[in-house]
Amino acid sequence: MKSHFAHPIFLQNEYMDQYIKLVYNNTVYDNKVYTERHHIVPESLFKKRTRNGPAGWLDGNPNSKDNIVRLSPEDHYLAHKLLTLFTVDDAKKKMAYALSAFIRNSRKRKLTDVQIQEARQASSIANLGNTNNKNKHYYTDGETQMLLYESPGPGWKMGKLSKIRDWWNNGQDERMGEYPGDGQVSGRLKRKWWTNGTTDVMSMSCPGGGWVSGRTDRKNKPWYNNGIVMKQSSISPGPDWVKGKLPTDKKWWHYQGQRTLSDYSPGPEWKLGFGDNWAKNTRFWHKDGIIKRSTDCPGDGWIEGKLGPGNQLNKSWYNNGVKSTLLHESPGPGWVPGRLKRK
Repeated sequence: MKSHFAHPIFLQNEYMDQYIKLVYNNTVYDNKVYTERHHIVPESLFKKRTRNGPAGWLDGNPNSKDNIVRLSPEDHYLAHKLLTLFTVDDAKKKMAYALSAFIRNSRKRKLTDVQIQEARQASSIANLGNTNNKNKHYYTDGETQMLLYESPGPGWKMGKLSKIRDWWNNGQDERMGEYPGDGQVSGRLKRKWWTNGTTDVMSMSCPGGGWVSGRTDRKNKPWYNNGIVMKQSSISPGPDWVKGKLPTDKKWWHYQGQRTLSDYSPGPEWKLGFGDNWAKNTRFWHKDGIIKRSTDCPGDGWIEGKLGPGNQLNKSWYNNGVKSTLLHESPGPGWVPGRLKRK
């Protein structure tokens, strides 16, 4: 396996020498102490990989016996740190990503503050220039989920956590939350409409006696009113209700270009009707951003025309190099006529 280190993805420097001495001299053979499995030549650098993720550059079997050793957690971390110091280009990013895994999977190992900072910096290097999540997959350990190129380690499986607000049902009852257990399927129970002739409700089962499946036909429902409000119903809503709509005698009245809808004359000068040539004989007036149409001035402070602040007529664009605004006049110093270009 040492011959692989002659590949151009590796730098022939002091860190490579330290790495080779570390993995061969510090191998642990005692099965009674906690150790971690380590590929001398990293698995991610081989063309034929056994894990998910982009293929590497090296030929051979990454899982051959002479490529795997057992190291203590401390030596395992140091080995991956050294790998980032004698690899180049995309291989270096892969090694940085592997080092960053130490803060994602740290249940049985304790990292110092310095090591955590190094692993975080490695994560930044690994993601440098990565603008998409192509070839990444979600992995979960039942408590958290991460989007990665390969599994973080034992106990992780491909997939996402169940959404906390998913609906689940067992064919009879339904609930919202995490997966309740066996016998539950994702989704809500089917509902349908029920009616008692007056009211329509949606329910999984019949609400009670007198209810039938379906909805009432609103088109053929008669109107009822109680003198205050009115509603459509196939039967009378109650003893105080009578069939028919509320009576209305409201009519249009007009006076000097103004109009109103009323059941009586608003004043002695008002005439019944919408008004002949109403739009033709009126003019626009504005005040405080409000625009009104009338034959005569509506009152004090009203100015003829549509030049109020609430109207866009005669406004111009101004910009200060950062934003643009549409106003009747320049907002102040630093503003120039014109609108900023958009991309």
